[in-house]
Amino acid sequence: MKELNRIGKPADYARDPFDPARDYAFLALLLTPAAVDGLWNIRFDSKIHGLLVTYLFDALPLVLLATAPRYWWAFRECAMARIDLKWTLIFVPVFAVLAVVILRLEIAIQLTFIDPSEWTRPLNGDRPWYWFDMTFGLTLGAITEELTYRGIFAAILFRRGAKTWLVVLLSSLIFALLHWPSGIAAIITAFLFGLLLMAVYLKTRSIWPGVILHTIYNIAVFA
Repeated sequence: MKELNRIGKPADYARDPFDPARDYAFLALLLTPAAVDGLWNIRFDSKIHGLLVTYLFDALPLVLLATAPRYWWAFRECAMARIDLKWTLIFVPVFAVLAVVILRLEIAIQLTFIDPSEWTRPLNGDRPWYWFDMTFGLTLGAITEELTYRGIFAAILFRRGAKTWLVVLLSSLIFALLHWPSGIAAIITAFLFGLLLMAVYLKTRSIWPGVILHTIYNIAVFA
């Protein structure tokens, strides 16, 4: 059993030599599908086709991680660790208040570059697909984003000795930039949202509280 002294920093790492270039390359590979999805997400005549492509890119990082046993340690630490229930209960009301503030900020900025009618979601005209996307689709996206941008990202950078503030900043910045197709307002609010979700992860020591809160937020936005 590995003794954890902080997230992403098992005490016995010295017995498991690692290659920084390889670790960063793997992390970049995990983040690539989201970047590619940003290019394709709004360029389909059919919203259903766009959603299917989004599901594919959401699933790719999970497949990549499943086929890379060298990095399963990172999954165990961020997805199988014991959840800090005290901080989880603290973050529920905090998240609710700040999420509303962030959402209203995005609406107030009104600087998006894309006509909302071109967004892939919501599929209000197709009820079966609508409910499928509001449940499976948004949950899949939340799991992938919390696992890659918070869990795996933090584990690998902490393992390299990065400072907490740098991990939080880089994670939130990358998460924000990958929302660029939705405009400046989305980039700003995604950055703030990323800071909030990373705080949830670091304090609760698990991605799952963030996954639940992220999914609820997405449903509130897209429903």
